[in-house]
Amino acid sequence: MDATVLFIVIVAGAIYAERQNLVEYFIQAGPAALSLNLVMMGLTLALSKVGQLSETQQTAITLECGLQIGTLVIFVVLTLIGCVLNKERVFLRVTSYFALTTTFG
Repeated sequence: MDATVLFIVIVAGAIYAERQNLVEYFIQAGPAALSLNLVMMGLTLALSKVGQLSETQQTAITLECGLQIGTLVIFVVLTLIGCVLNKERVFLRVTSYFALTTTFG
């Protein structure tokens, strides 16, 4: 539960911090991010079916993959595409740390 709350706080903070640029970011990264997420979640679901995992496990691993890709997309959009202002660097470092630890364990 604590990780969920932290994730929601980070996403809400990222959206608030970049609210002026949000539409531009969606135009630049949205289609690629959505495609990557859908392809990876589909691949994860297919591989979990091949591995004969239970339906609950298939759902869990597919959603986990989607969350990790989503977090990685937030990291990429805010650090590589977005222009980072000095006052937002601390927030982005926390976001980056969270994205890397959830993606790479």
